[in-house]
Amino acid sequence: MEMDGGEESIISQLPLRAGFLLGDGAGIGKGRTLVGFAIENIARGQKKHVWISVSSDLYEDAKRDLCDLGLETYADASCYN
Repeated sequence: MEMDGGEESIISQLPLRAGFLLGDGAGIGKGRTLVGFAIENIARGQKKHVWISVSSDLYEDAKRDLCDLGLETYADASCYN
């Protein structure tokens, strides 16, 4: 990766990749971690994200995590239960 100070951001220079998180245990930050993945992918221009949870109760938790990290508009427009 070459950094020449141009318009292109460092993130857009990184190779394409995918992520997967399998987590267990309550309250250890899995939702915030997944939101971090989404933020990075949105910054890279990726438009589709899949977030699968074990129960519909976790849907509201996921939306809360998105909103808490500045993606309220994205959460309102793109989250489906």
